[in-house]
Amino acid sequence: MIEEIRQTTITKDDFSSINLTEILKDTKYFHDYSFKFADLCEENFSNGNLKASKVFYLLRNACSMALKPGSLNEPYEAGCIRGNSRSAILEDFTEQDLEFFESILDEITDCRLKSRMADILWILKIPKNIKFLEIAVNEYSKISLEPKSLNQFNIDALERAIRLSRLSEITKNQYAEILNKILECFNKAEPTDQYYCLRMSYLLDIAELNRKLQPSVAEKLENFADTFAKENKFMAAIDYYQESQKWHKKLKNSRKIAEIALKIANILIEKAKESSAISSKIDLEQALKELRSIPAKDRNELGIDQKIDEIRKLIGQNNQDIINEMSLIATDKIGISRYKNDAKLAVKGKRLSEAVLCLANITANPLYEDIKKSSENLLKKSLFSNFITQIYVDTDGRKLSQITTKDDRLKHEMYQQYHIHVKLAVDGRILPAFWQILEEHRVSMRFIYDICRNSSVVPADRADIWAQGLYYGFDRDFLVSSHLLIPQIELLARILLQQEKIPTTTIDEYGVESEKSINSLLQEPKIYELLGRDLTEELKFLLTEPMGLNYRNKICHGLVGESPNYADIYIWWLCLRLVVNNCVLFGDTCRN
Repeated sequence: MIEEIRQTTITKDDFSSINLTEILKDTKYFHDYSFKFADLCEENFSNGNLKASKVFYLLRNACSMALKPGSLNEPYEAGCIRGNSRSAILEDFTEQDLEFFESILDEITDCRLKSRMADILWILKIPKNIKFLEIAVNEYSKISLEPKSLNQFNIDALERAIRLSRLSEITKNQYAEILNKILECFNKAEPTDQYYCLRMSYLLDIAELNRKLQPSVAEKLENFADTFAKENKFMAAIDYYQESQKWHKKLKNSRKIAEIALKIANILIEKAKESSAISSKIDLEQALKELRSIPAKDRNELGIDQKIDEIRKLIGQNNQDIINEMSLIATDKIGISRYKNDAKLAVKGKRLSEAVLCLANITANPLYEDIKKSSENLLKKSLFSNFITQIYVDTDGRKLSQITTKDDRLKHEMYQQYHIHVKLAVDGRILPAFWQILEEHRVSMRFIYDICRNSSVVPADRADIWAQGLYYGFDRDFLVSSHLLIPQIELLARILLQQEKIPTTTIDEYGVESEKSINSLLQEPKIYELLGRDLTEELKFLLTEPMGLNYRNKICHGLVGESPNYADIYIWWLCLRLVVNNCVLFGDTCRN
């Protein structure tokens, strides 16, 4: 079918005959365009109308691509990827396809479709034609920003318009008009519009709002946050306070930054009082993170140290183990196919935030004591292995270890169990849920960054790196993800130990100070208390132990070849789990 359609030649007249206005008149959302065009493509093909089928085929491909407004060089990607198959990308359009789009551009009256066509032509036509840039910006800017009609496509479209309008002096006036449109929407926003004002603030930031207007934006956002706080709408209040803080950071107003951080901490404390044990722990840790960000010069006047002591007492009262409480089910006794199906169903049909939360908790982390007991039992049954020396080598023949003692044999057997757990978790739970999410959603960098920014395990100055690492995983580049995230795990361990006044450096005989390796950090007795025994032992297996995956050292020494592999995927998922389960943005949904 597809090959026959591709070989069909079409003209402007073929487009004029399909009555596009009538077809789209009741279509509310842009993402429905591609589905409607796909149905019409198949219907016309079945009826033998190849030319109409080709028209709808090209329109479907154009509308199926997902817009990434933050990228100027690669602004479009496949809207759907599953296994080895995908929907259309820019490179799929031929020169003949582009000539057809150019011929019909003036005939299109729908601003959403016309902006998409002009954008494609601007990107792909050689030499570039400024006319297509002007049309794209003009049509994108027509898309509504009214609260009742606002959705992510509208936001992305205006962001794309902003970025395109700054590419040429010719579109300078259009840029000013777009900025004024967004500012007008921001100024008339009311608290009853919920997150509308927040979305306009995001666009104002992208548009690089004049510095003189920034204080009024920050003030309005803070006023909205105060309103939400009084109404006990905790999440909305926090979001608006953080957005206000962002503008104050642009203005370098350290006092306001500190005052808002205290407001956020107070809200989190109140929220913790109404939350379950696990959510309470997350809220209180996030409150501590906010207060620790306040400079020393502002602490006395704002009473920050007393507030920190108060939070520490509240944390001491909360004796729930966050990791154990968030496990969904243990991975044993059920067939792999059952696992896969259950994993898909766990995330299917959910909002993106709920689906990602479920993915983060789609399987349990291995419990150290359970693995130890299981391994001891296995060794008791295997008497022969207890009496011989065993040598273990890597895939390239390098000797990893020589096992002669009882403790060595136990350790090796436990790591075999860890290996099994990782493979089962990846194949049976993580990947099926992962692909289901990608089938239903576009995971944007902005979405991931918001999670990282609000997670207590992510240092404020490392949110970008964590976000990139997790995003590369969602973009199916797990090897790059590992290179970014593994050093951040090491830094996390280092920070936790430093907060407890545990030295993380060594000094040689010449007085030269150097950082301890992650292997040394994970051997510190205090780390077992800070991370928990289960997570610490799992990290040893994944990152540093020669009998384990030893993935940190393999990455550092350039020994990782084939990717993705079980280690890449599992480490990415483990990092996602740590970030999501310690993120203030998530409630108890899916945590069962």
